[in-house]
Amino acid sequence: MGFSFVADEYAIKVGGNYNYIDFLLYNYKYKCYAVVELKTIKLRKENIGQIKYYMNYIDKFEMSESDRNTIGIIISRKMTGLLSSLVQMNILYRLSIKLYKNSLIISCIYAYYLIKYYWP
Repeated sequence: MGFSFVADEYAIKVGGNYNYIDFLLYNYKYKCYAVVELKTIKLRKENIGQIKYYMNYIDKFEMSESDRNTIGIIISRKMTGLLSSLVQMNILYRLSIKLYKNSLIISCIYAYYLIKYYWP
């Protein structure tokens, strides 16, 4: 609760390369940004590094002095056993991983993109 939409495919440039955050949100209740990554494949440790990189970038270049640290949310279809253990032990600080079991979330995201890019 309290999230507002900032951007989708939010471009960050480091060096000469662009990376894209799937969704960037801002929580006005807790005064923090939220980086959301969607994964349709099995979640791997590289995905954790990717979102942590994005969170650190937002902390350094986007947040104001009154903001709290950025949080990360990964929505994935599956995850490995090791990552599941880390999530249960609460080792992944400021990071939440949620699994989805059906295609409803993908359908909603697909509908969003259709409306955004193809609606007259």
